[in-house]
Amino acid sequence: MLGTSKEKVYLIIVLKGQRYGVPAEQIKQIAPLPMISQAEEYPDTVAGLIDWHGQAMPLIDLSRTLGRGSHEYRLQDKVIVLEAGDTTVALVVNAVEDMYSFATEEIKAIPQVQHQSLLPPFVTSLVRHDQELIFLLSGDLLLLQSFESETRLNNKAWPPWTDEEKQELRQRAQVLAQPFDKESNRSGERVGVVVRLNGELFWFDLIYVQEFLTLSEIVPIPCTPEHVVGVTNLRGQIITVFDLRPFLGLPRKKSTRSKLVVIATKDFLGALQIDAIMDLVVLREEEILPAPVALRSLADEYARGHIPFREKFIATILDIDRIFQREELVVYEEI
Repeated sequence: MLGTSKEKVYLIIVLKGQRYGVPAEQIKQIAPLPMISQAEEYPDTVAGLIDWHGQAMPLIDLSRTLGRGSHEYRLQDKVIVLEAGDTTVALVVNAVEDMYSFATEEIKAIPQVQHQSLLPPFVTSLVRHDQELIFLLSGDLLLLQSFESETRLNNKAWPPWTDEEKQELRQRAQVLAQPFDKESNRSGERVGVVVRLNGELFWFDLIYVQEFLTLSEIVPIPCTPEHVVGVTNLRGQIITVFDLRPFLGLPRKKSTRSKLVVIATKDFLGALQIDAIMDLVVLREEEILPAPVALRSLADEYARGHIPFREKFIATILDIDRIFQREELVVYEEI
């Protein structure tokens, strides 16, 4: 679970001047608006289709789904890819603002008139932040309502893109269509998870994270290096559990309250043992700080710099691809 048991983490988006919160645990990726393919067979709440890493994905017109008219497309718009249940879709919004944690007592019910909400069912609650109201959305209910409309629009609200803008949109579409890797969404903000190890904070890209788990039964493997904790059963699949502390210059420690982060890259599937999952954080390239001299050797090999976290802390950006290319992280069958 992200945050504490009394907090919920939301990605804050902006649409036509209004701020909305999308549950952080459902966010898969944030990217600039790409070229959109027409999809007349879909309801009017679906703007079209985008190619998301080889998958044809519906792009939901959140503005129309909210009953606020068709989205007015701009080159600066963002696409939010979210997963609800077994379905993955994308939303088009004007801007992505930040990631906020709200205490449960801050979250209020939507006001009702004659026992009915004046907003769509997927707008489940609201919170006051910085003297403004933020409406909180349910990804699951949003998906249900987005495909309920029977209206079809033959003429979507496309702006008269210039040739230069069309070229930019096509280039973005090519990037978004590429297989997942750490470079695939360099041009947009990236969502990452901040974890804690021995009191130190580390950030890595959410595209590598398959899921978060509470500490399950781990079976030790004899005669393996200290960074190999053992193996665990992930719904019938045996995966290796690793401890990154030896690679990061941190002493190992045993804990019954550890968490596991299941990591998947093109060539690797395994789990990392960590102390705590702190939050999801949007990384912007301009916010990356150089590594302190004291950590320069670590930064040269595994890290890409540092980012501020919750104003008072610093998190190290880990290069997950580089870490899991190490031969030491391969556990051979004969061991």
